Amino acid sequence: MIKLISTKQRIKVVNSVVPSEVVVKEEC
Repeated sequence: MIKLISTKQRIKVVNSVVPSEVVVKEEC
């Protein structure tokens, strides 16, 4: 996953591919 973009943008980008829950867990 790209860690350079902000959390919110990352959620938007990844959300189109993966559920937002995965993004939250990935952020943690």
